[in-house]
Amino acid sequence: GLIVDTWMNVSKVHVEGVILKAGDGFFALQADEADFDHHGLAVAKGWEKLIIRIRKDFLLKYFLSDDAGQCGRGRRILALRHPYMLFIRCWAHQINLMVAKLLDLAGFSTVCRQAILAATKIVASSSKWLPQLKSVVQEFYGKKVSTKIFTVAETRWNTTQQCFASQLRMRAACKNFAQKFQDVADSKFLPACKVWADDDFWKSLEEAELLI
Repeated sequence: GLIVDTWMNVSKVHVEGVILKAGDGFFALQADEADFDHHGLAVAKGWEKLIIRIRKDFLLKYFLSDDAGQCGRGRRILALRHPYMLFIRCWAHQINLMVAKLLDLAGFSTVCRQAILAATKIVASSSKWLPQLKSVVQEFYGKKVSTKIFTVAETRWNTTQQCFASQLRMRAACKNFAQKFQDVADSKFLPACKVWADDDFWKSLEEAELLI
């Protein structure tokens, strides 16, 4: 089978990667800059060229992609032209969509936004507040415990779980850190991190992380 996905690299270039799944093995075939035409027919034409090229050496049984609108249309077009193959939507992408909907529910949306914003702001403050947080974490747990707080990638549900879990792992230190600095005059403490001093925030975050 062929597995196709597109991502954006650090240079803001959209790259389309192709993996061949043969038996128990995965083999990277190519990673090229994605075409600028993104409508369903253009996607189908590009994928069909790939299928014809690979079919010379392998008996392809399926083709897997994410379920963005143009990808779904491309798969439906190719399914009519190549009825001997299965055209499958990526379940990882479906899980991304499902988790996003779950976290938008009224019971979780507030704490999710708060946790993601707190992580983003503390990581961005790498010269002032992040070193101070790391110092508090080491005081609480010792130097062998990771002080890394994860931020959230745009389309990966597991990075949301990592973001929440990284804060929960050091919740006592984060709470102490917020209590220590939030009321200090002229400290200009990060407003987004003040939620760490709230016991209800941690209870809700634990439930949200468990949900994921």
